[in-house]
Amino acid sequence: MQLKVMSWNTWLGQNINGIVDHISQISPDIVGLQEIVEGYPSSQSPNTAYSICEQLTARGQNYYVIYFPAFESDRHPTRHKIGNAILSRYPIKKPKPHFLSDLEMYLHREATTPPRDAEPRIAIEAQIEVGSKTIRVINTHLGVSEEFKPTEYTDVQMERLMDLIGTGKNTVLMGDFNATPGSEYIARISRVLQNTDTEQLATWPVIFEGAKMHVERYGSHDRTPLLLTHRLDQIFIGGGVEVKGFTLGESKASDHKSLIAVLEI
Repeated sequence: MQLKVMSWNTWLGQNINGIVDHISQISPDIVGLQEIVEGYPSSQSPNTAYSICEQLTARGQNYYVIYFPAFESDRHPTRHKIGNAILSRYPIKKPKPHFLSDLEMYLHREATTPPRDAEPRIAIEAQIEVGSKTIRVINTHLGVSEEFKPTEYTDVQMERLMDLIGTGKNTVLMGDFNATPGSEYIARISRVLQNTDTEQLATWPVIFEGAKMHVERYGSHDRTPLLLTHRLDQIFIGGGVEVKGFTLGESKASDHKSLIAVLEI
């Protein structure tokens, strides 16, 4: 049986309508979403995961949904919770969050450590029943640092993530790893799981007209609408799952491209 699986960092849900348009167009069976927020002003939604599901339902596309927050951000003018979500056309069983780095690490960070680098991060896990088979889906968003270099916080996150992966049997791991393809983090995962994409084209940042924040951060550019420099997002699979196809989605609703893998289970 084939499944279409999508992973996408939603850029704090700042363009809910565009996100829904893209998911609706792709029509995936399972979706892992990162940067899902509660109470973020520009998202105009109390919880972006639930708003996305409601709009998809209104279009006749029904999904089960789970969401877990990782932390409450205090780096922005308005405090808000941020986490990950999984959407599935098939029943979700045993949903649970796994803290890869926790609040204590964040609160007791060194004075020289930027708050962003030490933010708590999670992986969310679900057992999804597809016919007579159950697959384990893990969706994560690892910590970020300057130039995506390893830090003591991301080292801890990776150790805990590898423990969670285990043998990887019947597992789909997806997310924003904030690590480039040549990093040791991606190499460690690849020793247990198979990467669904062999080309490793860049997925971030998608820059488009009107994205003033990105222009200010990354400078002027003459490649409109795209300026892609880093591959940060991945979908991995374990034993019992095969990859049949892979594409990068085209949407301007986020600063990340979406990932779409066709899998055989």
